[in-house]
This record gives sequence, structure tokens and C-alpha cells, in this order.
Amino acid sequence: MNKIRVGIVGLGAITQLVYLSDLDMLRDRYEITALCGVSPGVLNIIGEKHPKAVMCSSTDRLAALDCVDAVIIANSDEFHYVDAMCLIQHGKHIFIEKPMCFNMREAKDIKSAAEKHGVKAMVGYVRRFSDVYHIAKKELESIRDNINYVRIRDILGYNFLFMNENSGVFRFDDIPDSVADMRNKLLRESLPEALGEYHADKAGLYMFMTGLCCHDFSAMRGLLGMPESVESAVSSKTGNYLSVIFNYKGFSAAYEAGIDSQKRRESTVEVFTENKTVKIEYGCFYYLKQMPDAVQIDECVDGVFSQRRVVPTYRNPYARELEAFYEAISSGAAVASPPEDYMEDLKLFAMILEKVKKL
Repeated sequence: MNKIRVGIVGLGAITQLVYLSDLDMLRDRYEITALCGVSPGVLNIIGEKHPKAVMCSSTDRLAALDCVDAVIIANSDEFHYVDAMCLIQHGKHIFIEKPMCFNMREAKDIKSAAEKHGVKAMVGYVRRFSDVYHIAKKELESIRDNINYVRIRDILGYNFLFMNENSGVFRFDDIPDSVADMRNKLLRESLPEALGEYHADKAGLYMFMTGLCCHDFSAMRGLLGMPESVESAVSSKTGNYLSVIFNYKGFSAAYEAGIDSQKRRESTVEVFTENKTVKIEYGCFYYLKQMPDAVQIDECVDGVFSQRRVVPTYRNPYARELEAFYEAISSGAAVASPPEDYMEDLKLFAMILEKVKKL
């Protein structure tokens, strides 16, 4: 197949730090032919670096371009659903950053539209594309029935704490007020279907789960399957910490997530059996792409305890995602993270909301 002609909707940090450079690295497979952003200043600067690409200030205009086969949707979360539907209806394949949308109706709409128009729809669950995820998954195949306990932890500082030091992301105070108004309007239309009613505390927790927790839930589901139930869930009084106990058949999984002003990151999945522990350490983030992921395997055999730490590659998993997206379009391969997979996260969000207590 010839190169896939790709457009990008959203020219913020993740596009500037990840997608532009990774698409350039994969230039034998992709050609950037259109860019869409709501900041005129950012659009002009990025456009200067990509003079062959068509510059657009609206998704509608990009969707109508004949020079675009596929689109990466990486703009503000509130626009993901409406932009996905617009692009699919124009026959574009879509790679959509998580969260795909905010409620089950929207997820079903995206799935149905993609099937109707014969295009691929893929959700950006980057942690499933890390090599360490696949190493751990293979290790767990032989011990799945012997799991005693699982601990998942994602405690981090705000993204800007890292980006301000290292990234050089272009930002301008020139986004029209109408964009913020539309963002708020879309959010208030979408959330009540997920929450039952709009409530500031519940909305904040829900956005926390769609923004951060779904990364962890996706890896957890991929490694262990869907939990049977939620035993308990507690949210901090500030709403930026969450603790959940998931029930699986034969074991429980403890999940804790939080975001604050401390400049550090700890993102791990740890699976314990009687004689073996498998631990994934996610080090690569879009603003720290050079940091590798690792997997550590602790094992006791015949009374001898050993530790093995594996760093299989420094190739970032975001590039792996784009390689998988290319294969899905070019060869008809199954999409690694389709809309129906995201629906499982929506179910988890609902299960947690039913149980959550706020301190």
C-alpha cells in the first residue's frame, strides 16, 4: 500500500511532542497532509514546519479534504465524540486519543458509524503497546490461575511540572472564547448520560477516570480480563486521589491513583503469586519519551530467590501504536484497541461510581 495520508486534529502538547515526530520517523508509512488547530499562533508555527500540509481551523474543513485518508484526533477530550463522528461520516479512518467519548451511547455511535462507513476506529491505549506489557502478559499465561493479589498504582505530578522544563511546547493565548463555550456545552451534554445527573463532584471524578485511570484500567483488563465487581471505592476530599478494590475470581486487585504538585511519577502493575512476582514499570510518557519501560520478575525456585529486570527497548510505545494503526488500514488487520474495548472502561467507570465514597 502507498503511504497513508494523515491529518491531525489538535496541535497541543501530545501532538507536538509525540505525533509529529513519530509520524516523521514513520515517513515510509505516513505522510502528513493536513493539520487542524484552534490556536492561530500554534497553527502558523506548526504549519511553517509542514508547508505541504493543508492548514485548517475546523474539523469540518479537514474532514472534507480528499488528500486525507486517516486522522489522529488529539484535541480536547470534549470534542472527541463529535469530531470522530464527523470524520467517520466523511470516510476517514480515525485514531482517537483516550477518552474516546464520555458515555455508552456515544461509544456505540462511533462503533456503528465506523462499521457502516467501512473505516477503522482505534483508541489510543498506549500502555498496551509497550513491549513490557507483552512480556508481562506472556509471563502471566502460566501463572494466571495462581494469582494471589494484584496492585496497580499511578501516582504522578501534574504534566506541566515536567513539560515546562523539557518540552518547549508552543502555546498562545489566542484560542477564541467560542471554543471554550463549545467545550463546556459538549461536556454538559455528555456527562449526564454517564452520571445520571450533572454534579460537580461526580463530574470531576469522572473526568479524572477518563483522563488518567483509563490508561491503567486498559492495561489491567488486557492482562487480567474484566473484574467481576468493585468491592469498594474511595475518593479523596479534593477529588484527585482514588482507591479501588476490584474483585476477580480467586483474587483482588488494589488500584490507587492520584495527581498532585510533586514532581515524580510512579506507574506500575504488580502481580503476586506464591513463588513469582511480575511487575511492570511504565517510565515512558509523552513528555518523557526517552524514558524506557521495564518489567521486573522476582522468583523463588528451590529456595533460591532471583530478580530479573528487563528493559527490552528504548523505542517508544506511541510509535508502536501508529505502526499498528497503519497495519489495520493497509492490510485489514484487526484493530488492537477498537471502540468496543473502550466500552469496557465505561462499564468500569459506572461500577466505581456506584460504590465510591468521598472522604
